[in-house]
Amino acid sequence: MSIITTYPLIDEVAAEDLLIIADMSILGTPTRTVNVQKLLEGVTGGVTSVGLSAPPAFTVSNSPVTTSGTLTFTGAGTTAQYIDGTGSLQTFPAIPSGGVTQIVAGQNVTISPSGGTGVVTINASGGGGGVSSIGLSTDITAFTILNSPITTAGTLQINKNGGVAGQYLNQDGTWQYGIFKKDANDGIYVSDRTVANYGAIGANSFDASFSTTATGVNGAVGDHSAAFGENNKTTQDWAFVTGQNNTVELSTGEGSSFVFGKDNTTTLSASIIGGYNNNATVTGLPSGIPTGQVILGRSNTMGSAGLGNVIIGQDNSMPSGSGAVIGDSNSITSTANFIFGRNNNASNGTAVGLVGIGNTMNGSGYAFGSSNNITTTGVSASYGSNNQITGEGSYAYGFGLTATQDKSVYIGSSIAHSSSGFKRIIMPSIITMPSYADDTAAAAGGVVVGELYRDGSTIKIRVT
Repeated sequence: MSIITTYPLIDEVAAEDLLIIADMSILGTPTRTVNVQKLLEGVTGGVTSVGLSAPPAFTVSNSPVTTSGTLTFTGAGTTAQYIDGTGSLQTFPAIPSGGVTQIVAGQNVTISPSGGTGVVTINASGGGGGVSSIGLSTDITAFTILNSPITTAGTLQINKNGGVAGQYLNQDGTWQYGIFKKDANDGIYVSDRTVANYGAIGANSFDASFSTTATGVNGAVGDHSAAFGENNKTTQDWAFVTGQNNTVELSTGEGSSFVFGKDNTTTLSASIIGGYNNNATVTGLPSGIPTGQVILGRSNTMGSAGLGNVIIGQDNSMPSGSGAVIGDSNSITSTANFIFGRNNNASNGTAVGLVGIGNTMNGSGYAFGSSNNITTTGVSASYGSNNQITGEGSYAYGFGLTATQDKSVYIGSSIAHSSSGFKRIIMPSIITMPSYADDTAAAAGGVVVGELYRDGSTIKIRVT
């Protein structure tokens, strides 16, 4: 191991100073010496000189530095100079003495003093020339323009042209109403409707109907009512009408009817009328009583003074009385009756029921089947086809029977009975059947076990 040191020890090292290079032997005796200069000459590589260059607007000092030192970099100009883009010094232009030498006035601008020297005032509010006229125009018909054009001084003004409360400015530049308007009674109706075609809308009503004729009565005239469709009218309160050419008026009660379809007419309250050409014009009811009728179908007529009637079907008629009619071409003129089927007629009595085709009932009772006829009052019944009852309290079952006996029962086929009696039972089908002596003969004749047969005038039941 070696140690390089000076001999003798000094604070600063000079080139001529001697360096003693000693081996660390046991005795510590130096073996070689060399001065600093010689030592540096033996060193190769590294930076030996540092310089600095700058544009002419700057001054560089102490360049290059070959051993040690500081490079300096300072400006080379004066306060009257500036550095241009090339890095060169340039002198600021001299400002002429006496201020601005000339200012040229333009349009609508004045200068004082006019020579432009000393303290100069520039006034842009006067002068001559410039814009001679300013105007304003628009193709929006909802507005008008005033004070146009302005040639000296003034204010352009835009005013609203037409328009009332509830209108809005449409995209075509005109004032338009919204789809609906509301009147002073909070009735809402289509805004552009033809007023002469409608009656005064009821309070809190809604009218979206379309009227094509100058009736002066169409629409939702009743309070709290609603009308839709074409040429419909309701004067009832709390009523609803839709479709075409329907009329909802009030004879009695409090309104509240619901009518839909075409060409229907009603003066009923609390009722439902739907379909085509139905007519319900009830009269004679006590004031304030809701009728509560239902008519559904086509060309049905209800003119009765009854309550709670129902007609469903086509060409049915209820000119008076109360009841229910379902089917085609049926008629009720009596009270509390019902008819189901076609071409049935209940014209008198009460609590009459007809089910089938072509039945006629002029008395109390019921008929089921086809072409049955009850023509007198009483508690009668007919079941089957082509039966006729003319006696009170009679019953007929079968085909082609005619019952004129009071309080009688008829069972069989194609029999007419007209003699007096009480609860007589006629069985024409047994009377006309062959006679058998016993069960054996009846069996041979085709009678099955449990069926009736006769032995002369004796009625028997085959049991074997």
